[in-house]
Amino acid sequence: QRHLTIPCEMCIRDRYLIDYFDSICQYKGNGSHFLANIFYLLPSAKEYPDYYDVIKNPIDLKQIANKIKSQAYKSIKQMELDLVLMTDNAKRYNHPKSNVYKDAFKLKKYSKTLANELAQLFNQGKPYADKLTPQRTKEEKQDLLDEIAEITQEDFARMLLNLSLIHISQGIVR
Repeated sequence: QRHLTIPCEMCIRDRYLIDYFDSICQYKGNGSHFLANIFYLLPSAKEYPDYYDVIKNPIDLKQIANKIKSQAYKSIKQMELDLVLMTDNAKRYNHPKSNVYKDAFKLKKYSKTLANELAQLFNQGKPYADKLTPQRTKEEKQDLLDEIAEITQEDFARMLLNLSLIHISQGIVR
């Protein structure tokens, strides 16, 4: 007698959430840089003490990654709301002509579009289909989620420095 394994709704939802997260992290918009990089961690309280006076509900991609890992999100909409909060915080704190503000604006628009598309597929009971970043394996997506969930301030600073050096060497100034 054969037993069929039917994926549970929670398992399917988690795959959607991981793909949504990966797509956000891999999004470049029309540019050459990943828009989400700056959102991995909140600004340092030491370097930006006023951030925490202005922003009452701070959130970053590290917190979102940990919520996915702990299965705190019960819907795609819940994750979308956190992404909107994150981008709205960046827009509230940064000047409208800054690159962070512009990236937050693009990322918010992209995340809302993706959330609507994924929620529609999920709510229609469609089996999971990796449409957003099909060139990336499940393992690569999980590795990125784990990496961001565990990123330290030192790792983040090193990553931003490396990105700055790459942009300078390519003549790209942000």
